[in-house]
Amino acid sequence: MTFKSFPGDDLKLLIAAKARNNSGNRVGFCYIGCDMERHKLIRPVLRQSSSRWFPERDKDLKTGELHLFKIVKPELEGISHPHRANDVLVQYNRSCVQPDPAADNSDFIELYNILEGQSHETVKNVFGNLEDFNGQYFLEHTKCPSVGVYRCKKENLEIIITEKGERRCKITEEGTIVGNYMITAVGDDPPDLDSSEDVLVILGLSRPYPGSSRQYEKLRCYIMVVGFVTKSTNPHQHSQLRHDIQSTSGIFSDVRVLSPQSQGPLHAATERNIKRKLEFNYAAEGKFGSQRFKRECFPACPIDENLTDCQSI
Repeated sequence: MTFKSFPGDDLKLLIAAKARNNSGNRVGFCYIGCDMERHKLIRPVLRQSSSRWFPERDKDLKTGELHLFKIVKPELEGISHPHRANDVLVQYNRSCVQPDPAADNSDFIELYNILEGQSHETVKNVFGNLEDFNGQYFLEHTKCPSVGVYRCKKENLEIIITEKGERRCKITEEGTIVGNYMITAVGDDPPDLDSSEDVLVILGLSRPYPGSSRQYEKLRCYIMVVGFVTKSTNPHQHSQLRHDIQSTSGIFSDVRVLSPQSQGPLHAATERNIKRKLEFNYAAEGKFGSQRFKRECFPACPIDENLTDCQSI
């Protein structure tokens, strides 16, 4: 990825996706941000050796929020394309509170509107329209994006649960299934929509995978679903939440209280999303020791359900 910037430059990102990124028994996340100034999707990383953010010591970011970073290194050297092609090494600075979208002449930034301009109508085009695209993975060192936005109708997506309890997304184009991808997006599913409504699916690549018995001569970076964005998604709910209150109970307990500056009743969709977020956190706490929680936090390889060591982006 050509990134025209220099160490020490400021980088403001609109967080577009948050995905699970776990290794062994340690929970982590990775983020996809939209650099609106350069019109690029970027994966901010705090450590050159890994794209993982750790909830116990790193800032918790949420989809739809604006955050300011300081660039440490715009181009990572010695990385293996393609799974880290969009990584930029940064130092976290601070959050930037979005304006009230209900206010007149609001400068509020709608996530869907920003991402729609970068979206593609085929999965193949998301990753550069390469001739040898197989719909499942890219070989290590392939020169292609590591993340992109796919646009389709809700009716072209099918969320399924495997026998092992893993959530996957089938994507259909012109009546043909073109992909069956593991969902690592925090929140898992797109919101309830009419089948004719548009959905933006954020796709990313896993780390190079050698195979369960290291049988692959060339490592594979599998395609994963790392986020869903729709017109009815209300990322402005995050700007209505207080940024100065941090939760300290549990690795998934990131719900914050409403800001006293918020005026009037919540938008119905916003209220519904906050309720769903609460339900998700309580459910996560309740199933912490369950087998299903272990499968979701330490997922198997996205293609072969018998593989157990393929890791997220």
